[in-house]
Amino acid sequence: MIAAGHAATFALLHACAHPGSFKRLVLVAPTWRGPLPIMMDGQRPLFDRICRLVDLPLIGPLLYRLNVNRLVVRYMAAGHVYADSAWLHGERLREKLAVTRPPGARFSSVRFVTGKLDPIATRSEFLDVAQRSPVPMLMVYGAQTPPRSRAEMEALASVPSIRKLTARQALGARGIPRFSGGSNQVVSLGSELIEICVVHSGRSWPPMSHSG
Repeated sequence: MIAAGHAATFALLHACAHPGSFKRLVLVAPTWRGPLPIMMDGQRPLFDRICRLVDLPLIGPLLYRLNVNRLVVRYMAAGHVYADSAWLHGERLREKLAVTRPPGARFSSVRFVTGKLDPIATRSEFLDVAQRSPVPMLMVYGAQTPPRSRAEMEALASVPSIRKLTARQALGARGIPRFSGGSNQVVSLGSELIEICVVHSGRSWPPMSHSG
């Protein structure tokens, strides 16, 4: 199983609650709390007010549109997602924007940003879940990950059962991030990532499923 961002924590919880549901886990830039709680180091009453405001008819959709327009999406992606800010353009940008536009998208989006979808509440819980996970794990994150998010990932890397792999800034020929594992050859995220897992786990791993 490959799980990225917030999905990584849900995958860890699932592995603990349902042993045997998958045999190994790759965590790509794992996070356990939303952007605003990361920035402000915890929950704030303001976040509830933001949710209620975005839930309102008329003004809610307007506020949401102001925060997911083309300029804002490109700015946020350049600052927090992609090492190469030029990669998100053209058809890729159109596909990214399309994700923000289904009816009712603002309700889940604002709750993700404000941490209302966070499945756990503290770093210690995050590390405890990782320590209890019964499957071999590999963590991959970018060398330019923002400091607060990076601190959480590096804390997770202290769990003995997790192998860490830092992504290079370079991108593959088709815009796919490429990864290097010590002296290993640089390979792209996809089926070749499983080859990295074999090298770093010291065991033979059969094919994995992919989670978006």
